[in-house]
Amino acid sequence: MKKTLIIVDVQYDFLEGGALPVAGADMVYVSAVERIRPFFHQEILTADNHPQEHVSFGTFPPHCIAGTHGAELAIEPGQTILLKGESPDADEFSAFGGGKNCSKIIGDEVYVIGLAGDYCVKQTLSDLLEYLPGKKLFAVTDLIKSVDGSRYGETDYFEGNVQFVTSNQIRKEPDMRYTRNQFEQLPEDATDEQIRLTVEGLERHHYEPLMILKAPGFIQWRKRDILSEFDRLVALPSDHPELVAVSDMGAEEVVEKQMGLLLYHYELLCRLRLGNAEAWDVVHELYEDD
Repeated sequence: MKKTLIIVDVQYDFLEGGALPVAGADMVYVSAVERIRPFFHQEILTADNHPQEHVSFGTFPPHCIAGTHGAELAIEPGQTILLKGESPDADEFSAFGGGKNCSKIIGDEVYVIGLAGDYCVKQTLSDLLEYLPGKKLFAVTDLIKSVDGSRYGETDYFEGNVQFVTSNQIRKEPDMRYTRNQFEQLPEDATDEQIRLTVEGLERHHYEPLMILKAPGFIQWRKRDILSEFDRLVALPSDHPELVAVSDMGAEEVVEKQMGLLLYHYELLCRLRLGNAEAWDVVHELYEDD
């Protein structure tokens, strides 16, 4: 079944230090949102985009004014961004009111996260319940923050018609040999200078780590890059072109072997960056010096 993620209003004005901050919405929260994104077939972002004078400013402080930093997304832009609240005399807590934009949602299961749980997230889910009755709706409780501090699960605005899950449940890995915890235990980044010198040394040896799938720029990767690649691989559907292209293996086997190669080569890379002589001996054995 295809899964759609809807990310509601993760904008700077709603984060800590913004014009209308939501409790618990900080950069740690933003990082948690980014980590869950690779696990979905489709994602849709919504964002307030208010004119200078907007009816909501009588109730809330001016926020998310079009063209300002506060209106910008605090996460990477996604496949689809739906702007709302652009009419000066109309509140628009949801981008799906009246069934608008609902046809853009391809997933059989729709997961909603974002800010704020007691306003825009609440209305988004309410509209989806009304206009997409055939979809299974989920609220990811730890990635929804509310102005009043309430938490979904303890609070249920939807009379049991929305299922409450956590991000850990979504990110639960399949029965595979390699886990994200193994990747998280990889060494922290070397210094920029150590990375630069190692890249220069490997390029002199024409070092190209053997991979089943492509890993562009691998010798310059940092820990965040390899964690991101783990998340991407786990989220790939079995019919993804990358996996299908390896014709002599099943999709799960391709992913498992690629993860093993990533671990091996990144661990080697970490030792090279620290000047480990045995690690460099491995490179010298495989590749001739110029």
